[in-house]
Amino acid sequence: MKRVVLALVGLAGLSVTSAFAADMAVKAPMAAPATYNTWTGFYVGASLGGQWLNYNSTATVVPVGGVVGATRSQNTASVRAGGYAGYNWQIGPMWVVGLEGDYAWGNNSQTTAFFPGAPVANVGDSTSEKQKWDASARVRVGYLLTPAWLLYATGGGAWEGVDATANCSAATCGAVLAQTNSVTRSGWTVGGGIEWMLARNWIARAEYRYADYGSWTSTFFTGALATTSATKITANTAYAGIAYKF
Repeated sequence: MKRVVLALVGLAGLSVTSAFAADMAVKAPMAAPATYNTWTGFYVGASLGGQWLNYNSTATVVPVGGVVGATRSQNTASVRAGGYAGYNWQIGPMWVVGLEGDYAWGNNSQTTAFFPGAPVANVGDSTSEKQKWDASARVRVGYLLTPAWLLYATGGGAWEGVDATANCSAATCGAVLAQTNSVTRSGWTVGGGIEWMLARNWIARAEYRYADYGSWTSTFFTGALATTSATKITANTAYAGIAYKF
């Protein structure tokens, strides 16, 4: 009889254990389906870096005795500070596409003696170019190396504000002359970079871009002293940035 009672107790315990395990299995939460929207959203950032510009000028009209077709190249560099904003869409686990715009300031200027096509270089003769600001509106396409690291390419339209100044001495022009022409140039830009999602709402980046602003024809002075040159402007920009994602 004692053995029968022990067997019944054992069976009862086994039943209770099995029922408890089954109940726990039913109540265990199911794994949430994977979502891929970590990078989706609007962001605003600040940037700091450098910009290197090249101005290649060719004389098209020059004063009497000058040389048509004379060329001159100027290379300038400066610190560049600005801001950017955009919107990303994450597509699946690996791809991110977006739209972005940026605006930056700098003091990128260079002055040289002489100007394209002038017959001589007298003391007081000089030309200079100065870039005051630049901006762009671009698309971005990125590939996620890991959930937190994005490698991307970018390209679109670009603009910059430029001042060109010519100073002519009395020895060259018969009188001291000075003139500054200002223009907003438009062109295109292309580049790429890498971003790191430091936290849920903070994204750091490093980016490089090349920009071509086409050729700008500028005329200084008037009459027989008129000097006209066509200047092709290109730029290389590298910067680091930090953005907040909403």
